[in-house]
Amino acid sequence: MSSLSPPGSAPLSESGFHASASEADLSELRKQIDDAVRFLEENSNELKPLVGYRGVEHVWLDFGIEERDVPAQKERFPPRLLSLLGEIGIWLVFTLYPCQDAPSL
Repeated sequence: MSSLSPPGSAPLSESGFHASASEADLSELRKQIDDAVRFLEENSNELKPLVGYRGVEHVWLDFGIEERDVPAQKERFPPRLLSLLGEIGIWLVFTLYPCQDAPSL
């Protein structure tokens, strides 16, 4: 999201940027996690100042996860990932998306 608004529109209330930590598919959570750990390890020195930058309210790592047809979906995140996120000050978020193979109604 940009902090600039088109002419005549209301100013945005938030600004930020998006960086992709993984190109893995929604059904490949393990690969997403491995890629994210590598991304955080390689970029922690650049991410720490961004998290602490004045005016920054939220920094999170969002995992897109395919919703499975189960009574209760449980996902596990390894201690190394959680430790890196905590050291840098980044929140863990995951967003569930409908199964890509689900028949459309």
